[in-house]
Amino acid sequence: MPDLIKRVKDPIYITEELGKHIRDLFQGVNRQNKKHARITAFIAYVNTKDRLIEYVNYGLPSAFLYSPCTNQIFNLNEGATPSGLIPELPMKKIVFHYEPGSRFIIYTDGLSKTPTPSAIDRSDNIEREFIENVHLDTNDLLQKLLVSRMRHSVINDDICIIAGTLF
Repeated sequence: MPDLIKRVKDPIYITEELGKHIRDLFQGVNRQNKKHARITAFIAYVNTKDRLIEYVNYGLPSAFLYSPCTNQIFNLNEGATPSGLIPELPMKKIVFHYEPGSRFIIYTDGLSKTPTPSAIDRSDNIEREFIENVHLDTNDLLQKLLVSRMRHSVINDDICIIAGTLF
């Protein structure tokens, strides 16, 4: 995959190849177990020269992009259902221009979902917290999101957050 990502810029092609790779890895797994095995990813190509983003959200919670000139938040949630082991599900690549200074956050469901018995989906809170703290530097923004998540319950799932500013 690292070589593919260096050579190819199309998120659809990369996502399809990722799905093939995962299916190859799980070739010997029985069909019943394959139904429950899924991969998720957010695959994007960012062209900083033309300020263009192409992405496929492959089953992650909605990513967010804040546009400073219009003061708008965009949900980056379109693309594909998480699959990996189920071949040929429809995928959609989203292409759009961004403004310099745009902030973004991409995260896994460990940040947005709490374990049972509370089983709270915090997606709306994450969007609100992102908007409220978008002015902070990236480290402080991440700190705020993690501390907020820890207040709700014990963390029993991995959490991955990618945040930054586009120029």
